[in-house]
Amino acid sequence: MKKVVTSAIALLFATVGFAQFNTSDVFQYGNGNGSAVSQTGLMNDSDVDQLGDDNASDVEQIGVENTSEVHQGIDWALSSSNDRNTAAVYQEGNGNEAHIDQHYNVIDDSDDNTSTMYQLGDDNVAYNWQNGDWNESTVEQVGEDNDANVIQRGDSNVATAIEGTFFTSRRGEIDQYQTGDGNNAFARHEEDDNVIWQEQIGDNNSATAYQNTFTFGDTNITRQYQTGNGNTAYARQENSLSSTTGIDVDMNDILQEQIGDGNMADANQNGKYNDSNLLQEGNNNTDEQDQIGESNLSDVYQYGNGNGSIVSQDGDDNDSDVDQLGDDNSSDVAQSGFLQTSIVLQDGNLNTSGVIQTGNNHFSNVGQFGNGNNSSVSQNN
Repeated sequence: MKKVVTSAIALLFATVGFAQFNTSDVFQYGNGNGSAVSQTGLMNDSDVDQLGDDNASDVEQIGVENTSEVHQGIDWALSSSNDRNTAAVYQEGNGNEAHIDQHYNVIDDSDDNTSTMYQLGDDNVAYNWQNGDWNESTVEQVGEDNDANVIQRGDSNVATAIEGTFFTSRRGEIDQYQTGDGNNAFARHEEDDNVIWQEQIGDNNSATAYQNTFTFGDTNITRQYQTGNGNTAYARQENSLSSTTGIDVDMNDILQEQIGDGNMADANQNGKYNDSNLLQEGNNNTDEQDQIGESNLSDVYQYGNGNGSIVSQDGDDNDSDVDQLGDDNSSDVAQSGFLQTSIVLQDGNLNTSGVIQTGNNHFSNVGQFGNGNNSSVSQNN
């Protein structure tokens, strides 16, 4: 009996000793810095380096093999410092990894930045890199095998990435890149295998993307790229509450690219296998594309200034292609039914085109060259 008790006590000490394989390194160079690290579980690892004054970091990890790094202005030569930055990391689960680096370079400091990372689940990875002043970054991941990356260069930029809250997210990816001042990027998705990429170069741009936030679905892709100033891009891939097409939103693709100033793009997809593409080059162009159903395709290209395009597709296998070259042109295409095709080309200024197709198997081709032309097509069964 004595031998049994001794063995049990030895096993207890061995277990406790293994549970303490946590590692934390904190290095602070400057004045008024504060750091708090709390780790509960097995093989957690945390590394906090702060160079400068009045920086604050808070790291909490619960689970197994969590890893967190916080660097707020460290270079090997200790030649630059960042001040008044705030970083917070909370991880609960297994195999998660977080990285916050509110960065330095040898010329400019990065001050007054805020970064927050929250991960709940297993094998989630988050990365943040901010260089400039007054930037804000938030990453929230609930689920498994998600990946989020935020990179911001400039001042007063805001980026938010949310993967899984109402539903959990699995194998999701959000990448957001911003260079300039006053930009705002927001991305949120639920469910499985959804991807959002957003890139903005310039000042005062805004990009927003939602995927399956209140509906089932998976494998949707949204890509939004903006170069210039004051551009707005919005993408939504999910089922509206009033829709009768079912509850799954799967394998849709949105690509929106805007080059210039003051452009606006809005794309909405509800269904499966829909494809929406937009390229706008110029200033003050607007585009809206709405797709409900399955396997619809819409391509819009606008080159010039002040052009406007609206495409609405309700049904299956509809195809619309709109090209507008010049200034102040307007196009409106509405398709309801199956296997409809509409091609609109306007080259010039102040042209107007309207196409309405209701029913099945219609085809429309409109070409207008010059200025001030007007065309109207209506087909129905």
